[in-house]
Amino acid sequence: MLLPLGAWMNWLRVHNRLNDWGQMVIPVFYDVDPSEVRKQIGEFGDVFKKTCEDKEEDQKQRWMQALVDITNIAGEDLRNGPSEAAMVVKIANDVSNKLISPSNSFGDFVGIEAHLEAMNSILCLESKEARMVGIWGPSGIGKSTIGKALYSQLFCQFHFHAFVPHVYSMKSEWEEIFLSKILGKDIKIGGKLGVVEQMLNQKKVLIVLDDVDDPEFLKTLVGETKWFGPGSRIIVITQDMQLLKAHDIDLLYEVKFPSLDLALKMLCRSAFGENSPPDDFKALAFEVAVLAGNLPLGLSVLGSSLKRRTKEEWMEMMPRFRNGLNGDIMKTLRVSYDRLDQKDQDMFLYIACLFNGFEVSYVNDLLEDNVGVTMLVEKSLIRITPDGDIEMHNLLEKLGIEIDRAKSKGNPGKRRFLTDFEDTLRSIDRENWDRNSSWNTFLHSFPIKRAITNR
Repeated sequence: MLLPLGAWMNWLRVHNRLNDWGQMVIPVFYDVDPSEVRKQIGEFGDVFKKTCEDKEEDQKQRWMQALVDITNIAGEDLRNGPSEAAMVVKIANDVSNKLISPSNSFGDFVGIEAHLEAMNSILCLESKEARMVGIWGPSGIGKSTIGKALYSQLFCQFHFHAFVPHVYSMKSEWEEIFLSKILGKDIKIGGKLGVVEQMLNQKKVLIVLDDVDDPEFLKTLVGETKWFGPGSRIIVITQDMQLLKAHDIDLLYEVKFPSLDLALKMLCRSAFGENSPPDDFKALAFEVAVLAGNLPLGLSVLGSSLKRRTKEEWMEMMPRFRNGLNGDIMKTLRVSYDRLDQKDQDMFLYIACLFNGFEVSYVNDLLEDNVGVTMLVEKSLIRITPDGDIEMHNLLEKLGIEIDRAKSKGNPGKRRFLTDFEDTLRSIDRENWDRNSSWNTFLHSFPIKRAITNR
């Protein structure tokens, strides 16, 4: 606590601990203007100057810097509070929130410890340099959960911090929303440019930007590491590799699919609250994990839908899981598709409906498009195997098929792609035939997959 007529010497001792031990500090300005502390002016400045008499210049400079540092830390100004009692309650709650970490709430995310250990190694918190790190991977794999758990674990080590989810507001409001979250107060910049760098360039910050898909968002809010103070850490979560490359973020953590053993454990946590299934559910649980394609989102959603159900109910629901896509899963995965431009959406549907598992060179030659596949790889929607084959996750494949089906419900002959044998037979019916449509048929039921293209 800083008073007009003293107590600031205690801060100098705290300042040393802050630098040596990385302790958290909440300054409280009691009947003193923070600007007077920063500039050592006014009544506070008179006391400071008197105290500095007969002191070495080097010591005075250290004290002055310490007082500047305290005004750079988010704190409380009692002159702006409704009452001392209300401010005491607010400070107590803030301290409680900082001391009681919510990281335990992520304990049910199987494998989170390994992710956090890997990320802490990349972040290298011992380094005094500001660092920008990317978390990359497909939709539904747990990137946001990892980012939230990491933020929960680390935020108390930073004076300023913010977890910023996907921002849907106008571009002109980005900086105001961003700075308000970090500084903990309402910030209005009135259309000024470069405000982020001006306000944060001496501050040690932890910033987690979640679900980033716009390069302008990064340029506006976290343009360069030099915008932030020493020891700052900026974490960018995205499924777009090219976005990270374009922003010169070279420190990357790729979130990969869990092993089948871990996937089964994830499903069982969600469905049974245990790490393994009851004996009579083992075969069913294994199949559900396989149908979810080891995707944490799919495992969580399907597991929740099966929670507290009997074995008979599980068996009744299995055909739906085998043939369709859960609505909650589809809603999340659909966002990735909707963010593609038209050409890349077309390529996505071609692969989902026809060419999943085909050689990438064959698909590129057939469709005369070498760019589309690369774009989908960068956006974590497909991968290329070491043998050069295209591999799309089975839930994304189902998404593509569902999207195509939805475009011509009840009339298969007007679909662009036919992936079901029954639909193919119905489409040959002259009454359903659309001679003007361009359609492709992929007969999954044949032992040897063949693509037939009619234009």
